[in-house]
Amino acid sequence: MTGRRLPAWHVRLVFVPDRTLSPAEHEDLSKFGFTPTGDGRTWQLVGHIAWHADETQSVALFSQLLRQVFPQAECVEATATPIR
Repeated sequence: MTGRRLPAWHVRLVFVPDRTLSPAEHEDLSKFGFTPTGDGRTWQLVGHIAWHADETQSVALFSQLLRQVFPQAECVEATATPIR
């Protein structure tokens, strides 16, 4: 049986954390794909997710992860690009 394969996605969320982060939190978060953007204010969550039908679903899954760590974070950018 052959079927259409769903794409993989490169997802990037840029956000303002809801609290000041300690150096230990910086290190812990980097293990999970969270990194500072370099502007001193925003962070990003970047990663790949496979087998999701569309951009909306992919961003929603990453947003759920973001909300688990930073419940009140302000998301300023959310993108998902298909990986070919």
